[in-house]
Amino acid sequence: MNNKRLIISQILFFFIIGCQQVDTVKPLPSGHYSVWEIIEKTEARAPDGLTGEFKLHIKNSGKQLARLFLNTQEDYRDRRNITVTLLPSFQEAFQKKYNENIRSYFEDHTILVRGEAKRMKVWFFSNGRRTEKYYFQTHIIVSDLDQITRLD
Repeated sequence: MNNKRLIISQILFFFIIGCQQVDTVKPLPSGHYSVWEIIEKTEARAPDGLTGEFKLHIKNSGKQLARLFLNTQEDYRDRRNITVTLLPSFQEAFQKKYNENIRSYFEDHTILVRGEAKRMKVWFFSNGRRTEKYYFQTHIIVSDLDQITRLD
C-alpha cells in the first residue's frame, strides 16, 4: 500500500510540475528588453544572437586598437554589462557627419542601437599570450551610422 501511495504521489508531483506555466521574457512596455533580459536571451541562444533594437544607457567607454567600446556599466567586465563595439567604418562616418568626440557624445546618454546582441568569449592574456582563462560578454557590433541613435 505504501509503494502505491508513493507512486501516485510521484505521478501527481510530475503532473503538477509539468502543468506549471513557464515564465518567458517579454519586452518592457516600451517594446525594448532590459539589459539583463538581453544578457539572459543571448546566453540562452548562444552561439546564435538576438537581433533587434535595443535601448541602452551608456555609462562608460573604452578603446582598444581601432575599436571603440560603449558600456552599460562602469566596469566593462561586470556581468551586467553590454558592450556596443564601434568599428572603424562607423567611426569614420560619425566624424564626417558630427566632427565630435565619439566617446563624449555617447557617454552618460541613452542610445537606441540596432543589430545583433551576441554572447562573446573574451580571453585573458598574459605576457602577450592567450591564457586558458576567459569570461563572457554581450556585444552589439556597430559598423554603420544608421545603427545607432542618441536619444537624450
